[in-house]
Amino acid sequence: MDNGVPDEPDVPEPLALADYQRLADFRFHVRRFFEFADASVEAAGVAPAQFQAMLAIRAHDGAAPMTITQLAERLLTKVNSTVELVQRLQAAGLVERTRSDADRRRIELSLTAKGIGLIEQLTAAQLREHRRNLPELERIVDELGKY
Repeated sequence: MDNGVPDEPDVPEPLALADYQRLADFRFHVRRFFEFADASVEAAGVAPAQFQAMLAIRAHDGAAPMTITQLAERLLTKVNSTVELVQRLQAAGLVERTRSDADRRRIELSLTAKGIGLIEQLTAAQLREHRRNLPELERIVDELGKY
């Protein structure tokens, strides 16, 4: 049975204290970034999951607008949960849902002007924070990659 854990680790044995420290440092910095990101998003009146959905819609560069199914795949969520999330975003005036002219079964997602303004503001703040922490994260990732 595959439980997602490899039979043999792909790291040198035995692990040294420094191995644990690097991984702990990496996880700390990632968690700290997400703490900042979630707090800034919530201060703007948006749930972190809503921000993630808006970011995925804004980042989508497909030939056609993003669909609910594509968004669910991107968020690693079930379609019905994604539908509820999009409904909340639509109720807040941040996202629009439209039926595709080419395929009436296809629901396409786009940000409203309000959604675009909010995602630009929140993304700019998160990118500034990311740039501030990038040197330390790069150092840790570089050390992790030396296996």
